[in-house]
Amino acid sequence: MYLIEKPWFASCKAPPIIPNAAAVVLAGGNSTRMGQDKRFLTFQGRPLIEHVCCQLRGAFPEVWVAANDMTRLAFLNLPVIPDAMPGQGPIGGIVSALAISNFDLNFFVACDIPLIDFTLVERLMCAATGCDGAVPVTPEGQLEPLFAVYRKSLLPVMREAIARGNRRIRDVFAHGRVNTIPLHDSLAPRNLNTIEEYRAFLTDGQFLPAKAVPA
Repeated sequence: MYLIEKPWFASCKAPPIIPNAAAVVLAGGNSTRMGQDKRFLTFQGRPLIEHVCCQLRGAFPEVWVAANDMTRLAFLNLPVIPDAMPGQGPIGGIVSALAISNFDLNFFVACDIPLIDFTLVERLMCAATGCDGAVPVTPEGQLEPLFAVYRKSLLPVMREAIARGNRRIRDVFAHGRVNTIPLHDSLAPRNLNTIEEYRAFLTDGQFLPAKAVPA
């Protein structure tokens, strides 16, 4: 178990209040590259997923967790949405959450993104006005679909994609009205996929250089 000494979480600015949307933490992955359940990796004495949820609780009126193991996540005191379409990956969790959310507009974030940039979240909310959603894109053209805003209007498109056997969220955007937000690389959402990335983050709160992933 590794503990981070740098009190980054305690010193974070209070998040803005976003009253017209829900937030959903996507926490149903297999953590294959990490080699262990990344949701429960610990720093500052708390699991990673708890840090993510606490940040969102201060900003959104409704926060959900998309996952299948309700019992293990009961300590979060948040509603857990099981996959209505098991085995479909992140798109299955997004569909399940959009179907049950009380809000038309929903912010989705992966549970392994420890630092939430609420300035970027607000930009995504604004960019989703009048369309089906908004997603960041890096200078290399890499989309970040697990740090994005989606409306319920994307539900039919996503369900059709799953029915065709296509689980790539990025491919859905061609069939919906989804705006992109250009980012500088330093502002791109960064997640923890490997034990090396986790250890680097614990050392000084920094991330290893990002590796390109095809969009």
